[in-house]
Amino acid sequence: MNWRHIKVVWQKEILDTIRDRRTLVAGIIAPILITPLITLASWAAMNTAREKVTAEPTPIAVVGADEAPELVRFLGSSGFFRLVDGDRAALRRGRIKLLLRIPPGFEREALSGRRPVVLTVEFAGREVTAEAVLAKLRLCLEPYRRLTQAARAGIEDPEILRTFELHEYNVSTGREMGGMLLSFFLPFTLAIWGIMGGMYTAIDAVAGEKERRTLETLIVTPPTRGSLAAGKALAVFTFSVLALFLALTAAYLSFNVGLPLLEGGGPSPLSLDLGSAGLIFFISLPFLAMVAGLSITVSSFGRSFKETQNYFSALTFLVMLPGMALSFFDGRLPLWFFTLPFANAIALFKAVFVGSWQWRQIALGLASNTLYCFLTLALARRLLQKEDLLFKG
Repeated sequence: MNWRHIKVVWQKEILDTIRDRRTLVAGIIAPILITPLITLASWAAMNTAREKVTAEPTPIAVVGADEAPELVRFLGSSGFFRLVDGDRAALRRGRIKLLLRIPPGFEREALSGRRPVVLTVEFAGREVTAEAVLAKLRLCLEPYRRLTQAARAGIEDPEILRTFELHEYNVSTGREMGGMLLSFFLPFTLAIWGIMGGMYTAIDAVAGEKERRTLETLIVTPPTRGSLAAGKALAVFTFSVLALFLALTAAYLSFNVGLPLLEGGGPSPLSLDLGSAGLIFFISLPFLAMVAGLSITVSSFGRSFKETQNYFSALTFLVMLPGMALSFFDGRLPLWFFTLPFANAIALFKAVFVGSWQWRQIALGLASNTLYCFLTLALARRLLQKEDLLFKG
């Protein structure tokens, strides 16, 4: 490949895209049309996640289990919970969903004491299923409450029948709660913006050239097929990066300037700090490079602008589906998951928003998407060498 030829091809595609007002307008309007669908699907995914956590045993840790053996028996035999070892750090990492703290002498006081005793449960409010898990615990505590009330039945004072009180403590910070809200929709929205930002450039770069019958002239010019593929992919990458940068900038200004103004100058629960925005942008670069190579590959199969648009619609939905699923997933993702194309970038975006990212996850995601970038560029170069594919139809 010749870098001077790549630059010339890149400049040509950039200029063609800027001149095509239809393409620029479509790149802005299309995401707006998709937004209602994303909203409805997100709501359905949230309900599915809550139903799942209600049906399956939830991992819960109990501190001071020896102080209330009967209560622990109720929890273990309910079918709602799975008793495991854990602490507050495990709760923050998502390994457990609840941390129940039983004070000394709890069960003795609950059964025969003269005042209600306090039972404390800690939860991570940043998780979408937190309220559903707390509801399971409240339901499970009712039989135990009736048991302790029966033990106090001979006491005339009705106030004494309040055997214990459940104090619920959210270990998530305000920033984490705001990040949880952002993680519902921003990760896959950013991914889709990245794809759609360069989509019309990709369609016009190959399928559009076919339709206009200008591709024949282009392939007999000095640039090799590899230089053509790289130059066209670089133009797609440029507009994808620009679209995602503008989306991140708009989100940063909205959450850090717009919302505080609407709240009368007070702090907003939704915030996006500059460091997190910069990390998301950094993570997105190899992802968008992979998307650029794949976009040129997809465009090579299309015989016309309209036909190739249909291919990209399918590609967009392939990103939306794992994106919506991940937005409402509270469990720990295995390390190998960050090698999966598309899904790894969305998972990393979400991890940054909620503050649970790890360097090894980011390193694996960046390395995987860089590899996919080279593979898609190699495939695009190979397809541009197949004249029966380029000139069919």
